[in-house]
Order: sequence, then C-alpha cells, then structure tokens
Amino acid sequence: MRSYMFSVLVIVILILSWATDHFHNGMLQAQKAEHDARKDQLKSQSALKNTLAVITLFQDIAQITHENRRSNVAESEKRISRIRKEMHKDACAHLPVPAGIADQLRAHRERIQALSHSPSTTRIAGGL
Repeated sequence: MRSYMFSVLVIVILILSWATDHFHNGMLQAQKAEHDARKDQLKSQSALKNTLAVITLFQDIAQITHENRRSNVAESEKRISRIRKEMHKDACAHLPVPAGIADQLRAHRERIQALSHSPSTTRIAGGL
C-alpha cells in the first residue's frame, strides 16, 4: 500500500509539473506575442511620425517658396513702375532701340533663360 501511495504521489507530482510547465510555456508565448505586437506598433508609429515630419517639411518649403515668389513679384512690380516713371521723363526712352543692340539684348536674355534651366548653379548669368 505504501508503494501504491508513493507511485500515486509521484504520478501526481509529474502531472502537476507537466501542467505547470505547459501553463508557463503558454504564458511565455503569450508574452512574446504581446511583445512582438508592441514592437510592430512602435515601428508603425515611428514610420508614421517620420512620414508626417517629411510632409510637414515639404509643406513648410512650399509655403516659404510661395511667399518668396509673392514677395519677388511685388518687388518686381515696384521696380517696373519706378523704371516706367523714370523712362517717361527721358526723351531718349521714346526712341526706337537700334537693331544691333536689340539683337544683343535678345541673345543675352536667351543665355540667361538657358542658364536658369541648367542644373549648374555655379555659372554666372550671361556667361560673364
């Protein structure tokens, strides 16, 4: 009877240790899955944050560019107005431009336009 009790006790201990191990492995797997899910969520949040930062940066650049263009147009209009006023006073301004000078001015304008479309920003406009 003693050996029977001992055998039952050993079997109960073995079953309990197996159940504990099985439960513990299940808990570890659940914790690992939860940890992996958190890592994936953090990666997604980081990617989203970076994307939003890039979008904000592009919007800021676009806004600054737009404001600069607006400012340049306003300054240009003021310059044109001043030049017209000054030219109106000058008798020479009402005379036609000689053909040779007009051709040189057109060529100069074309060089400037060609350089403005060129990827090289180190050259001076007009080839000077």
